[in-house]
Amino acid sequence: MPVKKVCVFCASSTDCDEIFFKEAEKLGKSLAHAEYEIIYGGGKVGLMGAVATSALSEGGKITGVVPSFLQSLGNYGITELRVVKNLAERKSIMLNESDCIVALPGGVGTLDEILEAITWKLLGLINSPIYIININNFFNPLLEMLEKTISEKFMNERYRSLWTVVTSAEEFLYDINKTLPLYQRTSNLA
Repeated sequence: MPVKKVCVFCASSTDCDEIFFKEAEKLGKSLAHAEYEIIYGGGKVGLMGAVATSALSEGGKITGVVPSFLQSLGNYGITELRVVKNLAERKSIMLNESDCIVALPGGVGTLDEILEAITWKLLGLINSPIYIININNFFNPLLEMLEKTISEKFMNERYRSLWTVVTSAEEFLYDINKTLPLYQRTSNLA
């Protein structure tokens, strides 16, 4: 059976509300406990740090991918930290090496990652399930914008199925445990 690896997109901010940190910790612990490997942005602070630290506390395997210009902010306490040339290479590695993609709240970097994952899936470059954990309705404006692209005919309504919205790490884990075996990667782009 292939290794189950989950790509986690999330914030590096340390200033966000505690509710987001608690959910990030639940996600990290739950993924590690279920023996999913994690590939993420490689940060040691914010929600990124919370996911990694909590997963490590449960014996999880964590791979971080950090661009060279952010190398000093990388989390050297994880299983593996890869230093890459730029953000494009980081996203490519994270998307290509994961069997599932999940996003916690974050800033423009996280939004960029979510939209790139959806675009790759729309284009058939990946077939991984994409989950958006909408804690405290954080992603409502993004979800409304995606709906507007459909209602204004910029995106076909069949693409609404490219992502799944859940409200908690627990709901994500429940859903992915029944869904992941149905997916296979369709591409291994470098």
